[in-house]
Amino acid sequence: MSKRSYDWPGTLSTGYYGNAKNYPADCKLVGISRGLPRFCRVDVADFRLAPSREMMRMSREDYITNFDAILSGLDASTIYNELGPRAILLCYEKPWEFCHRRAVAEWFETELGVVVPEIGFDRSEAPAFRAMSLKSQGAKPKQSSRQGCLFT
Repeated sequence: MSKRSYDWPGTLSTGYYGNAKNYPADCKLVGISRGLPRFCRVDVADFRLAPSREMMRMSREDYITNFDAILSGLDASTIYNELGPRAILLCYEKPWEFCHRRAVAEWFETELGVVVPEIGFDRSEAPAFRAMSLKSQGAKPKQSSRQGCLFT
């Protein structure tokens, strides 16, 4: 059985470490988690876009409030330009599980008027960050008709 590949959406995207080996070789994999995995390639870490260690123990509501405060202190345009259009922002959670990378994507969308999809899916398929399920309740994403997906 051959490995699935992901079509490049042509813009800054989000993804998760578990699928990093399937992303286009010429993309820039950007870790935005507090810790980085050893099991996959990460080209650069951008800890400005990561939650603090303390936030990992907060309630969902406090986490959202604190992460909103982090993002409000950053310049979206500067970071977007530094990352470049072939960057994929990575974290540990699977798509549609509660994860700050969707908050980062929505922040770029709101601040800059760009579209930041989860690679492998149409942007319209992604739930809003505040509506995402916690890992224990996570609904599995449906596969896009035009792009491959490894989730079953």
